[in-house]
Amino acid sequence: MSSSGLFDALSISMTNATVAPQNHKSALYTLTIVNKESRASFSTTKTDRDFELLRDHVCSVLDHGHSCDALCPWFFVDVQQKIPKRPLFRKATHPKVVDAHLHSYQQLMDILVAFIKNPHNRSCHRATDRVPDALFD
Repeated sequence: MSSSGLFDALSISMTNATVAPQNHKSALYTLTIVNKESRASFSTTKTDRDFELLRDHVCSVLDHGHSCDALCPWFFVDVQQKIPKRPLFRKATHPKVVDAHLHSYQQLMDILVAFIKNPHNRSCHRATDRVPDALFD
């Protein structure tokens, strides 16, 4: 099964954000992956740093500046802009910051899946192989 076919059966959603009293640097964001066909699900928690690392890894595997006729150059810019900047005047665990991050991370997951599933991107091995692999590293 191709990676785009695999992602047709998956639903990836940010389901929750919690702030642990002992962690003032980041909230814990719950990411839930559901296989729509088998109804199997998996949940894991990620921090702001985990999403920054995901962004950096996806941008790295896209090999910015490579020549292809897929949507890689535009996707590279989109991915870079989806991770919110660190707040200057509020803690990363402030409720408004956490809510904004939760929505931004959902948008990041949505554009990653849309990019992988887009048939126009099948001409580039970075889009069909490297980007999907980055989600599971």
